Amino acid sequence: MTKVTWKGMAGSAAILLIFCACFMVGVGLAAAAPSVSVNPQMNEYDAGDTFQVTVYVDSDAENLRAVNLQLDYDPAVLMVNDITDENLLGAGALVAPGSGDDGAGTITYGIASIAGTYAPEAGTMLTIEFEVKAGAANGTYNLDLNNVVLKDETNTAIAGVVVTDGTLNVGEVIVPPTSGNPEVMISPAASGPVSPGDTFQIEVEVDSADENLRAVNLQLNYDSAVLMVNSITNENLISGALVAPGSGDDGAGTITYGLAATGGTYTPEAGTMLTIEFEVKAGAVDGVYNLDLSNVVLKDETSAAIAGVDVTDGTVQVTDGAVPEVPEVMISPESSGPVDIGDIFQIEVMVDSDDQNLRAVSLQLDYDPAILMVNSITNEDLLGASSLVAPGSGDDGAGTITYGLAATGGTYTPEAGTMLTIEFEVKAGAVDGIYDLDLNNVVLKDETSTAIAGVMVTDGTVEVSTVPNVVPEPVIISPEDGDVVSKTQIVEVIDNSSQDDIKSATFEIFADINGNCEADDVGQTWTVFAMDNDGSDGWKGVLDTTTVPDGKYLIKATLDDGRDTAFYIVCVEVYNPEGIMLLPGWNLISFPETLDNASVEYVLQDFDDTQVDAVFYDNGSAMVAQTTFEPLKAYWVHNNMSEEVIIDEVYLTAKVPSTPPSIRLIPGWNAIGHTSKVELSAEVSLASIDDCYVKIMGPWVTSSQEFAYVGYNGVEGVINSNQVGTDVFTMNMYEGYYVFVDKECVLA
Repeated sequence: MTKVTWKGMAGSAAILLIFCACFMVGVGLAAAAPSVSVNPQMNEYDAGDTFQVTVYVDSDAENLRAVNLQLDYDPAVLMVNDITDENLLGAGALVAPGSGDDGAGTITYGIASIAGTYAPEAGTMLTIEFEVKAGAANGTYNLDLNNVVLKDETNTAIAGVVVTDGTLNVGEVIVPPTSGNPEVMISPAASGPVSPGDTFQIEVEVDSADENLRAVNLQLNYDSAVLMVNSITNENLISGALVAPGSGDDGAGTITYGLAATGGTYTPEAGTMLTIEFEVKAGAVDGVYNLDLSNVVLKDETSAAIAGVDVTDGTVQVTDGAVPEVPEVMISPESSGPVDIGDIFQIEVMVDSDDQNLRAVSLQLDYDPAILMVNSITNEDLLGASSLVAPGSGDDGAGTITYGLAATGGTYTPEAGTMLTIEFEVKAGAVDGIYDLDLNNVVLKDETSTAIAGVMVTDGTVEVSTVPNVVPEPVIISPEDGDVVSKTQIVEVIDNSSQDDIKSATFEIFADINGNCEADDVGQTWTVFAMDNDGSDGWKGVLDTTTVPDGKYLIKATLDDGRDTAFYIVCVEVYNPEGIMLLPGWNLISFPETLDNASVEYVLQDFDDTQVDAVFYDNGSAMVAQTTFEPLKAYWVHNNMSEEVIIDEVYLTAKVPSTPPSIRLIPGWNAIGHTSKVELSAEVSLASIDDCYVKIMGPWVTSSQEFAYVGYNGVEGVINSNQVGTDVFTMNMYEGYYVFVDKECVLA
């Protein structure tokens, strides 16, 4: 909870009188232009949703000196996450003592100008974020404004204020009439406001109306100077559908995605096709930005484009979210725990006088003495080792710590740092709950011993929980114990504890030299090969088995929920034969050199057309069947068997002599291969196209049907899990990749 206190003003008693007078005056009849309203007047949400309303004040032609109001809501349905004072009467306006939410269904708020000169005002007074509680019953609920008083320059209540309340529909979404046409839309149509560093999600919804749906193709365009894509989740709108090669984000402002059903029977479909998580980039400029759907095509059972598809785009509002700098006193961390009976925890009282010279500090910290006891209070010498401590400073054992400091030097400067470190202990018999650590009577004094105005005070809380933590129950679901693994693998672990509280996953490998599937080999240690701190698309780590010799290995995945860790181990066999291994399903392969005999028939001569039954090249507009393999191109090869097969290296002999290969790339995604016979970083391998490529995806992991990494040109190191810079994105012989270029260029 954050509140603003205004201390040391000579007219503080008069200010309180202003507020008290405002609270005692009744509301006039709503007959004239001055108004106070809740906006929007109607909201439709479900349990768990968060939403914002604003309280808008318009004094019409009346000069406005003060506002007092009360907003009542149903506390069984809603809780207040945040209240933001929008400085309707200016940044220096005073906030009435006790302003805020009582947690029991009433928000009370008052503001008063101290400018001395008053003018008509119209604008937002408050922005309030609510959350719909879990288990909230469906229905319509009121957001009622009561005890609304606007005061003019003489401190007289303005008559005839029109008050407009709000309402909330829970679980009763009002659907506007539709044309009945097939439709593709972005939901919500308007996102935000969001600030740099914030993430938000949108959904791409598809409704084929009464048309049988076989395939969907679309593009979503966004401003890449403002937004970046964190994840794209295929929501399986068409069950079992194939994802078009190259589907994904190009990092330059376009998401391209395609789905096609594989079944022979097609039906109308309606639902979510994609869930996309965006992040607002640092330095993003305030504004409303478009999320535009284009090239939208729905196809029916005959693969004919469905006519009359309505397309609804989206927008996102970006604001800088800047908070004006003011003197501040805060508890850090703002939220402590969970802690159990007998546990010890520490908090710090932090002070920042901003640009004000600081001579003295006094404050009070209140806590629940039935739950907590104070073990120690450490003065951190914020004002220097020679500063004086106010007599009586310390803990009274009854729930209040009082403390004061005063500098003894004759020169005073702005100060920022820790004033106190306080160690608490949770008492025996403490009841589960969240308890306040409230700062009160906070006063900072400047070099003249005058109280500094406008100090922001941020309280703290501590969560007490005597319920034992449920330890994670990890299970590695891919690969499974005993599997043979090759090339690049995605290791995935799940948590069977049903707690949904995992913070991170760590993946390690151990060389099982003696082959007994035990981590008992002398001289061998566990080596971390991946970490996942996100988990939005599952807890996964990428393992490149080409970096280790063939043999048995243990793979360990450790899950951490912030309180406990647990691990799971599988024993696998690494096997990377000479030649090219084709795993069951679709494989993406390439050749770094011109082959002596490059015909598909020759290279695949060990397999008939029921075993390896398809070879395609993605030319950017279509998948084209191939009769010849060319160097530096990547080919989709389908192994129709239930087990892996090997293209013998004898069929992969390079042509000598031959012209160094090259391939012309066109703007967009291009299917390419590695340029060398040895492992290189993409930064080195793609040096010939450094000025035109944006990012690269690969290698393709057949077992999980996804690309292992996304590498970003110009970025260094690991961004998160499988998002990396091209300096650490490695490319290997015979693997295939997709590279996105923003202009025509030649890879050589």
